[in-house]
Amino acid sequence: MVKDPFYTEEENSGTDFIQLFFKIIGCWKWIVASVLVCLIGAYVYLKFQLPVYNISSTILLKDDKKGGSFDEMSTLQDWGVLNMSTNVDNEIEVLKSRNLLKSVVTELKLYVSYTLEDRIPTLQLYKNSPVTVDMDSISSFSGFLFMKVKMKEDGKLAVKGTYQEEEFDGVLDQLPAVMSTPAGLVNFNLNKLVEPIYGEEISIAIMSPRVVASQYAAGLGVVTTTKATSVINLSISETNVERGKDFLNKLVDVYNREAVEDKNRVALNTEAFIEDRLAKLDIELGSAERDMESYKKKEKIINIEADAQLALQGNTEYKRQLVELETQLNLVAYLEDYMKSDKEMSKLVPANVGINDPTLSALSSQYNLCLLERDRLLRTSSDENPAVKSLNRTIESMYESILSSLNSVRQGLLISKKDLDRQTQLYDNRISNVPTMEREYTEKARQQQIKSELFLILLQKREENSLALAVTVTNAKVIDDASASGPVSPKRSMIYMIALVLGLGLPVAIVYLMDVLNFKIRTRTDLENLTKISVLGEVPLGDEKKRVAVKENVNDSMAEAFRAIRTNLQFMLSNTSHKVIMVTSSMPGEGKSFISINLAVSLALVDKKILLVGLDVRKPTLAAYLNIERKSGVTSFLANMESDVSKLIHPSGFNDNLDVLPAGPIPPNPAELLLSERLDIMVSQLRDKYDYIIIDTAPIGVVSDSLVAGRVADATIYVTRANVTYKKHMDWLNELKADEKIPSVAVLLNGVELKKRGYGYGYGYGYGYGYGYGYGGYGDSDGKDRHHHKKGKRK
Repeated sequence: MVKDPFYTEEENSGTDFIQLFFKIIGCWKWIVASVLVCLIGAYVYLKFQLPVYNISSTILLKDDKKGGSFDEMSTLQDWGVLNMSTNVDNEIEVLKSRNLLKSVVTELKLYVSYTLEDRIPTLQLYKNSPVTVDMDSISSFSGFLFMKVKMKEDGKLAVKGTYQEEEFDGVLDQLPAVMSTPAGLVNFNLNKLVEPIYGEEISIAIMSPRVVASQYAAGLGVVTTTKATSVINLSISETNVERGKDFLNKLVDVYNREAVEDKNRVALNTEAFIEDRLAKLDIELGSAERDMESYKKKEKIINIEADAQLALQGNTEYKRQLVELETQLNLVAYLEDYMKSDKEMSKLVPANVGINDPTLSALSSQYNLCLLERDRLLRTSSDENPAVKSLNRTIESMYESILSSLNSVRQGLLISKKDLDRQTQLYDNRISNVPTMEREYTEKARQQQIKSELFLILLQKREENSLALAVTVTNAKVIDDASASGPVSPKRSMIYMIALVLGLGLPVAIVYLMDVLNFKIRTRTDLENLTKISVLGEVPLGDEKKRVAVKENVNDSMAEAFRAIRTNLQFMLSNTSHKVIMVTSSMPGEGKSFISINLAVSLALVDKKILLVGLDVRKPTLAAYLNIERKSGVTSFLANMESDVSKLIHPSGFNDNLDVLPAGPIPPNPAELLLSERLDIMVSQLRDKYDYIIIDTAPIGVVSDSLVAGRVADATIYVTRANVTYKKHMDWLNELKADEKIPSVAVLLNGVELKKRGYGYGYGYGYGYGYGYGYGGYGDSDGKDRHHHKKGKRK
């Protein structure tokens, strides 16, 4: 099998990246422009951006587990005045709670913002605004009110704004003033600590405190410095340093204030209970004392006889015990009434009221702690919280336990009282001779003593409770005051770096995407990457109306291109048997006929006898391009309408070495004509008369005529056109080559734009044109065509 002179096994490795690199280098102006635009954009972006600072503060929380108690707190707990415990994890959640942050926002009026938008960058006034505003109904406000105010030199204030797409405006003659808006009444005040700003509009925005609190909650950082300590770092990012510091400082203040209020709730409830009992005991004790006074006056008692005194000595001790029991029974009764009156189990049990029962005291303390813990959880959650439900069950159980314990204590005291009464009765029998008045006097004295002792106990507890209220020990101690660092955003170096990368990357990405998404052949390198078939050459883009571009004594780029193609063709088809060359393409419009004509002219200029045959019998264009009569031609011979093919040949009219055999009239059966033996006979007769026969056939991707006519050809030139021929057409060509459906084939690239070519773009390492286009090294010995000196004669 004869080796195909146009076929090569070479692989072009790495040419895609080399080509892409030089494409990118060729766009250096666009890259420079892109970098400049991105850097300018970064500069403008940074110019309009407000710097963001990191505000941080450090506090120490009291934590029983981690040893964070303060000295004064420890001392008071040792005295029994304070009984409290704190968990750091719980307190962190409290610090981040929206209710707490809403209190901070409301107290600092952070729901109002003041800006000067005409400044670059926008200037946030915060406390430096000459005009301040507020709303009376801010606690229930849930919308967004935007206003612009402008101070005039005559003291008037122009106001215009919007609320829920409803616009309003007005002029305030003097400040302070109240203005009615769709959102409600707005108070305007003059900040006397700041110089007025005349002529500039101040933008004022009023938002819901809960919404602002949610925004701060999203940016607030509350973390422990280490797992082993209760030191907490508070941080927030802010564009206004003073506002950020005020926020963190106020957050700690509000947290400590609410923590103290929580701790004082037990003491306040105890104080109310003691004051109520003291008021009642004061009345009862006064009544008992006045009753004794009246009795002594009535009975005229001054001294008790010695016998009665001796008889009563034994009885006195039992009566003293009975007094203590009565006191305990009264306290139990008071506490039991208090507990039963609290059906909702929401009141704290008075602590240390004097009942001598350790079990009851422990239950009361546990009950109070559970109530406080439930109240704390309800601040940040609902009644449906599993922890709250669990605490409710515990409180109910302990409530019943306290009532049961009170009943047990009362029963025990009643048993003891019954025993004492029995003993007293024995002594009463012994002193039955004591006058009745002495007995009555003793009973009255006993009642007065009971009331007096109970009154003293309650007075002592009231003083202890007052001491607990007076000591306001906070949960958090500030270690480091709020301070700013930064700015942390925007990072100028990073922004400029991103702009530089984008400026470099966008053009490169665009070039790469255009290369990847391009489905058409553009350069010789594309051809070489798509097929192993040799590339015969490239033809530059020329004037489409100029059909014959190669002319005698003309050395333009088009002539040089065809001269190079002719040289390559002669070099590759050195075998003299290769005379018939078929020119085809994938589809119409790729310049197949143009290539056929000018290749024939170029070969004719080197003393070769050339015949240009139009075999595109379905859509013949060759005769029209060369202004040749097409009444007869190839189809006339194939249809046996003409037996002598030489009579159908026409001189080209512009070169004696070039003859033309047009296609002739369009037949009704083109495929059958091309399959007839007369085509083989015709080509066989013409081989002896011409050095080269150039056959212009139909596009191979449209009809099968070229495949049929290919049997009479020795070689095939497959024409592709830059930016017209699809890359997938090379797959067709490779399949045709692999199936040997067409004779020896070479590829030619037509319509190359020379202005877009550079080193590595298009030609790369192919054949170069001479005269500035790099072709040379093959062809005639002198590198030039041998032209005719006289018409009709060869040199």
